[in-house]
Amino acid sequence: MNFNNDAVFKREIVSSNWHWFVVAASLISGAFLRFHYIRRESLWLDEIDAITTSGLPIWQIPSALVWHASPPLDYFILHFFITRVGHSETLVR
Repeated sequence: MNFNNDAVFKREIVSSNWHWFVVAASLISGAFLRFHYIRRESLWLDEIDAITTSGLPIWQIPSALVWHASPPLDYFILHFFITRVGHSETLVR
């Protein structure tokens, strides 16, 4: 009777691990496809606008956001990212 319970328990562990394998494989393949084709298309207009606005001095960003729909924190984070890392297409995306 012990052997039967152990077999059922092992089968349940394998079936639950199988679901995590499918999730992990989907995430890895999605990340690969995203980063593999990242440089195929250039930046979109809203991305260029965000980079341009974020490139302003930090005290000018709030006044430049009058007509923008995105939250101001996005522009401040992008501002600090650009000043620390750079503004190439691949890095900004």
